[in-house]
Amino acid sequence: MKRRLLYGTTSLLLLGACNPATTVQNTLNTARPVAAQSDVLPEAFMSQQGTTLESWWSFFGDDVFDRLISSALSLNTQRVTHTYLDPKIDLISGVAHHYLEYRYVQNQRHLLNTYIDELDEVIKGMESDRERTKRKAEHDLLEDKAKQFLKREGALIAGMTSLTKLLPEFVEEILREAQDIPQADVTLLFASPARIMMNAPEVIQARMNFYMALPHSAPVDTKNILPDMTMSGFFGIPDDAYLTENASWRVVEGGSEQRVLLENLKSQYNNVPAYKAFETSISAYVTDVEKLITEFTHVQVQKNVLKKAAEKSEGGYKSSMQYTDKAKRNAAQGDAYKAQLAWLRAEYEASKMLVDLYKKIGVY
Repeated sequence: MKRRLLYGTTSLLLLGACNPATTVQNTLNTARPVAAQSDVLPEAFMSQQGTTLESWWSFFGDDVFDRLISSALSLNTQRVTHTYLDPKIDLISGVAHHYLEYRYVQNQRHLLNTYIDELDEVIKGMESDRERTKRKAEHDLLEDKAKQFLKREGALIAGMTSLTKLLPEFVEEILREAQDIPQADVTLLFASPARIMMNAPEVIQARMNFYMALPHSAPVDTKNILPDMTMSGFFGIPDDAYLTENASWRVVEGGSEQRVLLENLKSQYNNVPAYKAFETSISAYVTDVEKLITEFTHVQVQKNVLKKAAEKSEGGYKSSMQYTDKAKRNAAQGDAYKAQLAWLRAEYEASKMLVDLYKKIGVY
C-alpha cells in the first residue's frame, strides 16, 4: 500500500562484502617468520569471494543513497588504523544512518504538515469558540514541532556533508525531493553463505589473535570453522520466511553457536590458553548476530501489524469525510495520523537494524 500522506517509492537496502584480508595478511607478513607464512597465510586469511552481497550499490533502488555512499567512498581517504578493520565500514554505516534518519524525519514533517493543513480546515468550520481555541492551541504546538523537524533535517544534512565531503548546497538539493524510507529486502542476505561472516572484523581479529599466540612453527587453519550452508540455514530461519509479506517467522535461538565447526581445532589446541579465548570470541560473535536477526524479525512482525492498522485508520478517516460534525472528522484524522507515524517508525527501525546487522557481519 502506498502511504496516503507520503510520496516516492520504497527503495531496496542491500549491502555488499568487505575485504580486510589484505591488511591482515600484510600485518602478519611483518610479524611472522617466512617459513610459517607460506604454509598458513593464504589459506587462513583469504577473504570469502563471490558472495551474493558484493557491489551493494547495484541492488539499490535509491539513487540519492547510492550517490551519497559513492561520494563518501571516493572523496574520503581514510588511513587504516586497525589491522582487522576497514574504515570504510564505519564510513558507510555513518552515511547510511544519517540518510535513514533524514528520510524518517522528513516523512514525519510531511505527515505533520498535512495533518496541520487539514486541522486548519476543521478549525475554520467550528462554531464553538471554546473548541476553536482548544484546537488552535494544538495547532500552534504542532507548528513548533514541524520547525523542530526542519532543524533536525538541517543537522543531518550537515552530518552527511561532513561524511561525504560534498558541498552542503549539493547535499541539500539532492535531498529536497521527499522519498520513503529505504526498505531492505534481506532475502539475498539470508541466501548468502554463512562463511561470509569470516569477513567480520571481530572474527578476523579473533583469528589473528589466536594465530599470533601460537608457536611460530605451528600452522593453523581457521577458515573452515563455519559450515558450508546459507545464512538462513545457519541461523535456523525458515525457507519460506519471505514468501508472503505478512509471514510471521522466527530464528531458532541458540542453534547457531552449535553449528560452529570447532572440533578439529579443539582436539589440537584445547590445552592452549589462546584457544579458549578464540572459542569464546567466535561463540559470542555468532550469538550477537543471532540476537540482531531475532530483533529484526520482531520488528518485521510489528511493521506488518502496524501497516494493517494504518490502512484501517486511513479507511476510517476517508469514511469520516462525509461527517458534518467537524469534531468527529478531526478525531478520525488524528487516529489516521498516529497510525501512520507508528508504521513509519517501524519502517525506520527495521532499516536501521539492517544497517547494524550488515556492519556486524562485516559486509558493505
